[in-house]
Amino acid sequence: MSSNNKLETIYVEQLSSSVLAKDGDMRAIAHAQWKCIDELASQYKDKKIRGTNNNFEDDRWTDSLNNRSFIDWKKIVDNDKGPALILLLKIGVYHQITTRGNSISTVKGTLSLLMILLNEVIKNKSVLVGRKNELLLGFDEITTNDVCKAIDRRIKSHHTIKGHTVGALNIIKEIPKHEVNYLSIYKAKFDYPWEGGSFYSWVNRRHSDLNISPKESKPYLPMPSRTTQQIIECSMNMIERYGEDILEIHNKALEFNDFNYIGLFHSKYGIEYMKGKSYIFDSLIPIVITKYKYGRERISVEWFERIVALLRGACINIMLLTTGLRNFDLISLKIGCCKKSDKVDILNYIDAFISKSSIHMSLPVPDQTRKAIELLERLRWKTSNPYVISPTKLSEANDKSEYRVYPSVVNRCLVNFAKHFDIHFVITDRNDEDYTAHCYRATVAGWLETSSNLAILLIKRLFGHTNSLMPLAYLHHNPLFIQARKESLEQASEAMSTRMAQAAEDHVLSGKRGEDLIRGFEKHKSECKVSSESLTDKELFTTFKDRIKERIVSGSMYAMMTPFGVICTRNPNDSTPTPCAKLSDRDKLRESGVDKELWDYMQALPNPGQCTGKACEHAMLGPWSTAIRDSFSWYVDFLEGRAGQELTTESLKIEAKSFVKQYAPDMQKIFGLVDSHA
Repeated sequence: MSSNNKLETIYVEQLSSSVLAKDGDMRAIAHAQWKCIDELASQYKDKKIRGTNNNFEDDRWTDSLNNRSFIDWKKIVDNDKGPALILLLKIGVYHQITTRGNSISTVKGTLSLLMILLNEVIKNKSVLVGRKNELLLGFDEITTNDVCKAIDRRIKSHHTIKGHTVGALNIIKEIPKHEVNYLSIYKAKFDYPWEGGSFYSWVNRRHSDLNISPKESKPYLPMPSRTTQQIIECSMNMIERYGEDILEIHNKALEFNDFNYIGLFHSKYGIEYMKGKSYIFDSLIPIVITKYKYGRERISVEWFERIVALLRGACINIMLLTTGLRNFDLISLKIGCCKKSDKVDILNYIDAFISKSSIHMSLPVPDQTRKAIELLERLRWKTSNPYVISPTKLSEANDKSEYRVYPSVVNRCLVNFAKHFDIHFVITDRNDEDYTAHCYRATVAGWLETSSNLAILLIKRLFGHTNSLMPLAYLHHNPLFIQARKESLEQASEAMSTRMAQAAEDHVLSGKRGEDLIRGFEKHKSECKVSSESLTDKELFTTFKDRIKERIVSGSMYAMMTPFGVICTRNPNDSTPTPCAKLSDRDKLRESGVDKELWDYMQALPNPGQCTGKACEHAMLGPWSTAIRDSFSWYVDFLEGRAGQELTTESLKIEAKSFVKQYAPDMQKIFGLVDSHA
C-alpha cells in the first residue's frame, strides 16, 4: 500500500468511527486528525533538506554555506500549541527548496512574510492551533476574503505591497495536492483575489478603494562622478603607497600573538620598531605614542587599527567597483576565490556564490582586484578563518575562526573611508544594509553604455589599461553589471514614465510633444472606457504610463532631461540632424568644408548641452521644467525692477522681453505664473 493510500485509509477509518460516535464525539474527530498528522510526519522523517546538513524533523534548518542563515522552527509559532501548523509550514518550505531550488536564506524571508501576512487570521480563527489530540480547525478555514483583508492591512501599514510579499502564500498553495489530498485541514481552499487577472492592476484598484496613495519606491542611485573619482584615486593610492608597509607591520605583530597588535605595540622592541616606521604614515595619520605608569611609552593600537581600516576600506572599494557583488556575497568570498586565467595573463576570475539566485559565478576582474583580495587575505589574524574579509581583531578567549563579518561592517568601513578623505559619500535613511553596495553596482553599470570622457578615464584608472576597450570588456562580460544596468534602466524608465503620464493626466504639459501626449492620454481614456467600463481612473493611468514606459525601454524615445529643463522625446533611430547639434556646429561646418550630407548624418545624435528648449519639435515642457520657470521669474523681476538692475543693458532687456514672451503661455499653463510683459 502506498503512503498516500495508507493516509487515506487511516483518515477514512478514523473519521467513520467519529461519525458513529454517540452525541457527535469531537474527541474521536480530533483523534482522527492527529492520527493522520502523525502518519504524514512519518512520511517526511529522515528526508534531507537541500543546501543544509539537516533532516526534515530537525528543529533547526541551517544553511550549510552560511551558518547565520537558519530557520528555527521552535520560534515560528508557539511550539506547545503549534506542532500541526509547523508540520504544514515545514512541508511547504521543503517543497519550495526542492522544486524551486531556493536557498534557506530565501525561504526564511518568504516564511517570515507569510506569517506576517496571515498572523492575524491564524490567531483570530485558531487555525491549526492546538495541543496533541485537541480538535483542530484547518487551513481550509481561511477564505479568499481573509486573504484580501490581510493584504489590505499590509497596504494600510506600508502604503504598498510587493509581489514577493503575496508570493509567500505559495508556500501553502504550491504544496503538491497528492501530499495532503486526504487531510482537509491541510488544504488551502482560498483563491487569490486577483485570480485570472493582473496582480498589479488589482493592487492599484485596492489602493484606490482604500484611498491610499502607493508608496514611491526609491531607486538605488549611482554615485556622482566626482565622488567615484575620489574613491578610486584614494583607494588606489592607499593600496599602492601603504599596502606593503602595513602588511609588514601586521606580519611582525603575528610574531608576538595571532589575535591583535597589543603584543607588538606594547613591547620594547615594538616601540623602537614602530618609531622607525612612523614617518611612512605622517601624511596619512601621524603616529600616536601614549605614556602610562613610570613614564613608559606605548604605541597606540587604536592609531594603527585606523590605518588598517583605511586599507581594508580601499580594498573593499576596488572589489565593489570591479565585481558588482552585493554586500552579503562580498563578505561570503573565501580565501583563494581569485585565480589567474590559464589563457590570458592580464585576466583573473573570482569564484563567487550569488546568494539571491543560489548559483556560483566566475567574474572577470583585473589585477587591481586580485591585489586587493590578496591584501585582505594577508591581513587576517587567524589562518583558520576561511573568509577574505575577516574580523579586524580577536580575543584570546574567542578566536572566531569560522566568523564572517556582518554586512553593516562593510558599510561602516566604506563610510569611515569616505569621511577620512573628505569624500561626499552615499548617505541614506533606507533601512537596507545592501544599499551602499547597490550604489556601487548602479554606478559602474552606468558605464556600460557611456560616452563620457570622465567615465572612460575612471574605467582606465580602475581597470589599469591604457585603452578603454579592455576595461569595458570586463564590464560587458560581468553578468552582475549587466543585470544592474537592466535594473537601473527599469527604475529610471518607471520614474520618467510616471512623471510624464501624471503631467498628461493633469494637462500641465507644453511644447509640441507635450500637447501630443495630452491628446494621447485623452484618446487612451476614451478607448478604455468604451472597451471596459470597469476600469478605474487608477487603472487608466497605469495602462497609459506603461505605454510610455514601453517606448522608453524599447529605445524608441530618448526621454532624456536636458540642462534647459525639457524632456527630449526624439526617436534615437531618427537620422535627421538634431536642432541642438545642428545649431552648435554650424560654424564648424563652414570652416571645415565637410560635405553637408555627411555632416548632417554625423549630427543625428542630440547635444543636450546646446538644447534649444521649446524651439525644438522634440521638446516636452512640464512640472520638471524648473530651470525655465526660475529663469522666467528672474527675467520678470528684472523687467519690473526687482532684480539685476546693476546688470541693465539694452541687449539684456531685449533678451528678457523675448524670453518672457516666448515662455509666458507655458509657465502659466504649467506653474500658474502670469506676467503683464508677455
